[in-house]
Amino acid sequence: MHSPHERTATAARKAGQSPALKIYYLHPLLAGPLANWEPHIARCRRMGFSHLATAPLFTPGGTGDIFLAADHEGVNPMLGVDESADAVIARLADMCARHDLGLIFDIVVNRVASEGALANSPRPWFRSTLPIRRPTHALRPRRPTLFTRASTIL
Repeated sequence: MHSPHERTATAARKAGQSPALKIYYLHPLLAGPLANWEPHIARCRRMGFSHLATAPLFTPGGTGDIFLAADHEGVNPMLGVDESADAVIARLADMCARHDLGLIFDIVVNRVASEGALANSPRPWFRSTLPIRRPTHALRPRRPTLFTRASTIL
């Protein structure tokens, strides 16, 4: 059963004669160094996809979690390039364009690594209601967690 939103979106797409996006998700750590991405992108196009989506490529925090960026100007060292994030994203967009693919780039805006530049900027972009107990704690603009510790009775 499709949701009302999906039915509305499908009807709008059909009325406008817009083709559905066929999105291939490529995890950057599975793809490896940026120099190795071209064959993945070519395969994506051969399989009939219209867009390539990737998780954030920014420099991660101390935990290594790619969804907690410490530096939005740099890229993950696992990509094996010494370039700015802007330059790497431009290269990736060019690779996709050569294979007639659109690029969808995941940017996480609701949390960052606590040791990162954005979290420690003089501007109060983020706040935490919990004391930071370790440098790898993520700062989130909303409630810090939805989970609580549970005990097990044996």
